[in-house]
Amino acid sequence: MIVDAHFHLFKEFYQYQYVGLTKDIDRIVSRLFGKGKLEQAWVLAFPGIRQEAGNEDVLEVARRYPDLFVPFGYLDLRKSTGVVEQLKESGFVGLKSIFPPYPYGDERLFPFYEKAEALRMPILFHTGRCGIFPPYVLSDEFSLASQSTAYHNPRATSAIADEFPELRIIIGHSGCPWHLEAAEICKTHRNVYMDISAYPSEQDLRDILATGISTSQVLFGSDFPVCHPLERLYRWEVVFTHFYRLGEDDQRKIFAENAQRILSELRS
Repeated sequence: MIVDAHFHLFKEFYQYQYVGLTKDIDRIVSRLFGKGKLEQAWVLAFPGIRQEAGNEDVLEVARRYPDLFVPFGYLDLRKSTGVVEQLKESGFVGLKSIFPPYPYGDERLFPFYEKAEALRMPILFHTGRCGIFPPYVLSDEFSLASQSTAYHNPRATSAIADEFPELRIIIGHSGCPWHLEAAEICKTHRNVYMDISAYPSEQDLRDILATGISTSQVLFGSDFPVCHPLERLYRWEVVFTHFYRLGEDDQRKIFAENAQRILSELRS
């Protein structure tokens, strides 16, 4: 069983070698999903990039393939807190946040997290590096300030986790380049996890594991279509087995069981 906990789709071709278009969803499913491949993916909505699949696009794909795609709605932290309830009622299981109006740890954003905790919706925060998109790519309502890497520092998740202990928090991209700080936050907070999508290198992950972080708090993710999930899967399988000497139990946790546990706990 393999679960990709960081997966995107686009409405039209943008710049990536591996096309992840909603109109090609049947082809994507046939190529990426099935025995020996992915068996589930958390699809993250983000309407801030003109070509990327927004909330309605993600819901449509999840309704078409309910066993394969787990929908995560875009949590727009510039709106009222009622958006959290709206996303829950629409059918989203979790939330994805990026480009906040303030750093994630700003207390003005805490009412959103309180709602998510009450509604048992995990939040995956984009953390670490944040590429600057040219104006023709980014939707008009997003400013350059909201793309600031400082706004996406994973350090903020510590205060959020302290204030909302039942909220499941996923540090996207391992918080790179602050991956060691992110690992320490996971070690001291049972409700914080990190995914290893896109940014972390083999050395980064070696350093992360060397902190003593539990493998129960690490999630496999690709960041498709930026990275091909099967290539990432095979890469980490080789690295885990032959370089890190991770046992099968630890690998099963990272590749599937941790993601499954997060969702099952919230549904119980």
